[in-house]
Order: sequence, then C-alpha cells, then structure tokens
Amino acid sequence: MNFSIGDLFVVRYINDDLTDRHGILTRIYTEFDGIEPVQEWLEIHWTESNGHRYRGEHDAHYVRKTLKDKRFCWKHYPVKEAQ
Repeated sequence: MNFSIGDLFVVRYINDDLTDRHGILTRIYTEFDGIEPVQEWLEIHWTESNGHRYRGEHDAHYVRKTLKDKRFCWKHYPVKEAQ
C-alpha cells in the first residue's frame, strides 16, 4: 500500500470516550541509520469532530497494519480517489 501527499484518513471510534477524526497526509519521510533506511514516517494533520486540530507523526508500517486489521476503524482514501 502506497501513500501520497494529500491522502485522506478517517478514524471512527465506536467507543463514546474517543473523538472521531479525519486527517490529510502532508509529509512522508524516511529515517536513516547512516545510509540504511530504518523507518518511514507519515505526518498527518488531524481535525477531530470537536474541532481540535493537531499534527501527528505515525509509523507507516503501523498505519498499513492498522488499515488491514478489521478491529480498527481506520479508512484510507488515496488523493486520486478523494478528489
């Protein structure tokens, strides 16, 4: 699964304790250990349903895993589909 700048993410929580949110992918970068790539990161600018906004940095491997796991309520809309 590939990500692109401008992709939309939607997170819905079944639990009333947490707030639904949506976010736009604004940056993709790779952390290196010397010359070897170590970890890919996604910077997502989130807006919660209560209006709170914040920037989150997420491990791309974890995001891919979460999107495939039906126990989580994460949805990914590639920028090409979101338009």
